[in-house]
Amino acid sequence: MFPIINNIKSNTTIFYLILVFCSLTIYGQKSTTGVIIDQTSTPIVDTTIEIIELNIATKTDEDGKFSIALPSGEWTLKISHFGYENHSYKINTNSKQNIQIQLKKRTNQLAEVAIKGKTAAKRQKETGFTIEIINTKELQNLTLDANQVLKTKSGINIRESGGLGSGFNLSLNGLSGNQIRYFMDGVPMENYGSSLTLNNYPILLLESIEVYKGVVPINFGGDALAGVINMKTENKKESFLDASYSYGSFNTSRFALSSKYYNKENQYYFKLNSFYNYSDNNFKTDNVPVFDALGNITGTASVKRFHDQYKSAMLSGEFGLVDKSFADILSFKLTYAQNKKNLQHPEFNILRPFGAFNTRNNTYLFSANYKKAFQKLRINANLVGGRVQEIIDDTSDKRYNWLNEVIETRDPDDFKGELFERRSLFTLQDILFNSQVYIKYPFNKNHDLSVNLVHNYLKRKGNDAVDELNRAFKTPSTLQKYITSIAYTFKDNNEKIDFSAFAKRYQLLASISLNDPLDNVDAIILSEPNYSKIGYGASLALHPFRFLTTKLSYEKAYRLPESYEILGNGVSQSPNIRLKPETSDNFNIGVIIQKNISNVELEYESNIFLRKSTDFIRFSPQGPFGNYENLQDVLSRGIENSISIDYKKIAKLSTNVTYQNITEENQFNEGVLNSNYKGKVANIPTFFMNINLSVKPFYKKFDNRCTLYWSTYFGDDFYLAEENGGASGEKNTIPSQLTHRFDLEYIFKNKKFSISGSVTNLADAKVYDNFRIQNPGRAAYIKLRYSIK
Repeated sequence: MFPIINNIKSNTTIFYLILVFCSLTIYGQKSTTGVIIDQTSTPIVDTTIEIIELNIATKTDEDGKFSIALPSGEWTLKISHFGYENHSYKINTNSKQNIQIQLKKRTNQLAEVAIKGKTAAKRQKETGFTIEIINTKELQNLTLDANQVLKTKSGINIRESGGLGSGFNLSLNGLSGNQIRYFMDGVPMENYGSSLTLNNYPILLLESIEVYKGVVPINFGGDALAGVINMKTENKKESFLDASYSYGSFNTSRFALSSKYYNKENQYYFKLNSFYNYSDNNFKTDNVPVFDALGNITGTASVKRFHDQYKSAMLSGEFGLVDKSFADILSFKLTYAQNKKNLQHPEFNILRPFGAFNTRNNTYLFSANYKKAFQKLRINANLVGGRVQEIIDDTSDKRYNWLNEVIETRDPDDFKGELFERRSLFTLQDILFNSQVYIKYPFNKNHDLSVNLVHNYLKRKGNDAVDELNRAFKTPSTLQKYITSIAYTFKDNNEKIDFSAFAKRYQLLASISLNDPLDNVDAIILSEPNYSKIGYGASLALHPFRFLTTKLSYEKAYRLPESYEILGNGVSQSPNIRLKPETSDNFNIGVIIQKNISNVELEYESNIFLRKSTDFIRFSPQGPFGNYENLQDVLSRGIENSISIDYKKIAKLSTNVTYQNITEENQFNEGVLNSNYKGKVANIPTFFMNINLSVKPFYKKFDNRCTLYWSTYFGDDFYLAEENGGASGEKNTIPSQLTHRFDLEYIFKNKKFSISGSVTNLADAKVYDNFRIQNPGRAAYIKLRYSIK
């Protein structure tokens, strides 16, 4: 336990040093705050504010705001931004300063390349990192969740094992699962539970989604191997109410509420967000097995699913203070989420239909966030604490067939459940605490240094109310992660070069309690894995012309094992105390071309990626059970291209194409010759593409309030099992798939009400994902939305 104590002491010491430094920095000085806007009142991001007499500078944030601590006296502010006229402003810090400055565009520029106030999204895309930024506000009238939006973007492929609430696998440039880290407003969503996954979040609750591919900047502080997905919520200083309800096929209902009260005079706010999802998921499944009385398969049939219902709900309340002397933002949030999922069959096949098996989740979270910009120093700190319960209910003594008939009721002495050998009602409870402190110090407008400190703590315990022989986590296990990052960034005066170099230290400490199967029932084996790794990387963006950005990035990345992987789940997944971190060398080369030609906005983006990964963590099944092991070395390489054409905001066409070749590079598996050496990794698509079109056909008559959307997805066929195994004609494959989606949106004249209709899988194609599990056919939905500000 001494390494744990030492690390806690070390991180606590660093935290106090930060506080002391901040106190010394601001002592005897007064804070001057302000906002920089253009002539349309749009905030201008990354504007430089220099104090001439003191030779110091700061920059505006994504809201165009700045804050700088100055000694008493009169000072001169010089405000500059590329594409705008320089501006000087006199201030006196003896009086309270909260200023607003409007910059004028330079008039000696051609209209074609005149630069508007750059948004935070545009500034992010101009860095050396490969990033996709999705403006979800344009899609909030449609019946979409976060997964459905992400699936339309290049390099991202999402495969689901059924309808609403089903398990899914999100792949980013060929890597998937826990190799991708998820964030909400920059706060990691690690171990949040099954109620708060992407397919639960309605798009109404999100303002944008950021997708970092491969190389990840240190401000996220996570141990992502493949990249990061960051969902951002509304953060504007205004009061609003936004609510929507949709209903459609398979008795599917989805409700979402996003609301905020902002008090401008006293500068505080309340936010309330909520969602509710429900579906019977009773779509048709073809070729299910038909059994006789002895359990023999006599044929197949097409039936509706009868035990696949899913519901989830979330309620989140937040209180915050803004623009105070002690904080730019100080907020506190409480979140409760729950779900219940009935399982129709095991995840990997349809041979065993269930009639009672289900899982449930309850998540309770408290979080706090603090942001402050001092004279030069900027701090962003957050913490999350909570309890997450996952309940597995396999208590039925009956067996069902696909016709929802009971074909067997077991004797009282037969303890077998629908899935497990012994009936079980197991509750797995996690107590979690995550904290993060991000510090940025700009030396001047060209150079800055940043540091990020992350600590994740999890304590897992379990209890089985039915199976007294299941002693998993009777003695709790704990898992801690420490990630420390440092980065240097350089930007030249002409904004033609953006360079960043960084290093990251990863450490995992665990205390795992195991029952000794060879001893009595109370015997405990204690294991304390402890290991650390050093990662590093760099990114470079060049802007030789105003319309062209070229990018190059590399990272030696590590991904520490997750709680389920190393600790197990107490039922179907056993622990593996020898599990090693995954490692990957990530390379990206990219180019972005943005051009305005007359009334057309054109954007083209291409990215070539290479991922050389070792010690891949894979689930090794033994029937419905198993554990996670380091099984594979994998080489992922590919290219993604996207193009977007926007005509007067009336019609927009976008398309993206991804090709990826992912092969196994380990010649041996646990000493045995790997038959798929140099062959493609099983069950991962190679080629897929999307085409998306939006048109406002009556833009003159209806004032841009009616929009038609069309979306097409194509995925080529790929092997379900090893590429090198068996004859070519005998290999099991996931067939190629072509699906279409149609949406119609109408916004009423007062712009408070909107109505939309959607038809998914328009041609009613047979769609298979994840081990040939059939997905829903054609479905239709209608959505109503009410919004006021």
